[in-house]
Amino acid sequence: MRAVTQADTVKACGINYYTFRGWIHKKIFPPLQDAYKLSLYLEVSIEFLMSEKLADKKLLSNKRYLTLNKKKIA
Repeated sequence: MRAVTQADTVKACGINYYTFRGWIHKKIFPPLQDAYKLSLYLEVSIEFLMSEKLADKKLLSNKRYLTLNKKKIA
């Protein structure tokens, strides 16, 4: 699987790029419908997406999520 970028993710989920970046920088949670879209695209649970806790070891192999997570700028 090729590396996924934040731009790829928002385009696939129909979310505005600057809104998405705001969630990351302000460390706020997206609306539930957007969280659902992101969780489906990234193949993780909404709980995991919101908490960033590894509740299930199989998520460690989720390259799409892990690659996107590395792209975050703190």
